[in-house]
Amino acid sequence: MTTEPLYPISYSSTVNEWTPTGSTPFLHDSDGDYISMNATDKVDRNFVFADTTVTNFTYITSVLLQCESRSNVLGCYAHIALSLDGSTFTEKMNAPIDDSDTWIYAIPITVTSFFSSLADINNCVARVTSHRGATGIIRVRRVRLDVNYTVPSTGNPNSVQIMAHRREAKLEARRMPRCQPRNLNVPFFVRRF
Repeated sequence: MTTEPLYPISYSSTVNEWTPTGSTPFLHDSDGDYISMNATDKVDRNFVFADTTVTNFTYITSVLLQCESRSNVLGCYAHIALSLDGSTFTEKMNAPIDDSDTWIYAIPITVTSFFSSLADINNCVARVTSHRGATGIIRVRRVRLDVNYTVPSTGNPNSVQIMAHRREAKLEARRMPRCQPRNLNVPFFVRRF
């Protein structure tokens, strides 16, 4: 099984209540970029994931949602909702954050049944909402979809197997050499009854 991580590559800023730090799109695979919020029920952006390179939906065995976050207080959550059209969102993860103020990944959530085609995966967007059980700052650094797929026997899920044409076997008439007697001086026994 192979895993293809899909990070956000862009976002729409129709809703942007969190504070961004670093380079856009903030939730990609980078240590210095993140979003933060110190209030509850604040929504941030529609983060657009990269397209998968898998070209056949039947190769996909599972899709997991991952979130890396941190906070300085207990009881904080980063709610991650997914959408296939950018307008109707379904909450898929409540990423709990401990009070260690270190970056941690929440337990991945299986979201395979949310998708029914490659187009669904390629159109997926995520939205982050804050929940604070106490005063503190919530930070989210990475959100990603892990697309797990099986590799076909060709070794690459996107390759097309091309059969190399071989020359057909050609039968040629040949004259066989005459059989030569080997050793005729072998003793011969005859048994009589």
